[in-house]
Amino acid sequence: MVASRSEYRSPRGKVVRGRDDWLFLHRDTNRAMSQQSGEIRLTPYQLMQWRILLDTRVAWLERQGARYVFMVAPNAASVYPEMLPAGFESSPQRPVHQLLDDLAAHRSPATVLYPEAELKELKPRIAPYARNETHWSDPGAFRAYELTLDALAPGVEARRLAWEDLAVSTDTTPGDLGRHVDPNVEAEHVFTQVREPVARLVSDNRVFNTGRTIVYECGAAPGSCVLLGDSFSYRMLPFLAETFGRLVFVHRPTVDFELIAQERPAVVASLLTERFLVRVPFDQPFKPTRVMVRDKRAIGEVLAPRDDTYLRPDVWPPLNLAEE
Repeated sequence: MVASRSEYRSPRGKVVRGRDDWLFLHRDTNRAMSQQSGEIRLTPYQLMQWRILLDTRVAWLERQGARYVFMVAPNAASVYPEMLPAGFESSPQRPVHQLLDDLAAHRSPATVLYPEAELKELKPRIAPYARNETHWSDPGAFRAYELTLDALAPGVEARRLAWEDLAVSTDTTPGDLGRHVDPNVEAEHVFTQVREPVARLVSDNRVFNTGRTIVYECGAAPGSCVLLGDSFSYRMLPFLAETFGRLVFVHRPTVDFELIAQERPAVVASLLTERFLVRVPFDQPFKPTRVMVRDKRAIGEVLAPRDDTYLRPDVWPPLNLAEE
């Protein structure tokens, strides 16, 4: 267990301090630190549920003419285990490893990416995570973007960005964890911006969290993509928007069959944060995004409108609060 003396004063004790003032999510509903230690593991039944879910998605999407790729975004603690609190050891066999091993053992046709090693390789050059944030940085998201396109090639047409296409800047800011402790903790964050963006923002329904739908179009890029993901997805959107002629992002963990049938995309990608793997999503019974959006609007869960068409979605307020 993590010693309570390592905690900042935070609501419900959900933030724990590691080495060099790193902050990590703690005591969330998914028990991220217990997963990190190997205390919580997937059951054989959960592994079977995951395998059926992913294999079914691959088969159905193939019939729709779409390639499917599933990415698990690593927890910050998985990429920076050396920064965890003293005495806390990160297990080399966590739920994500169980899933990867099980899919391999059953020769699943699903393409599943888990870029833990690739993000660790970035660390000597540029930070894939900030020390006060649960989400990856822009450079971390860009590395995940590169790996996604690697997995789709050959066979999928895309306008691929290179690192040289990005302008890099830094700023000192509180992250989503730094804002939830007293006193607030600020740290350096690395940001990127496409130097010569061609894509345009078509629509953003501004629904809070699940159900949010953002559409981009890019006249210089071929093909189309639907991305179904959680809050880690937002930092990838400016890159993917430049890569496909049409990009539709929906904040949800499950497949929207109605949307896929309407869009007929060449690519469908899913992005799920590592700590959420212990809750297997179910594509059936099916609830269309349009119904989610109607219900959210009815209770006022909509963000204030934006007055610009900047490609980068909001990073704050955080869109993952309901997922903790």
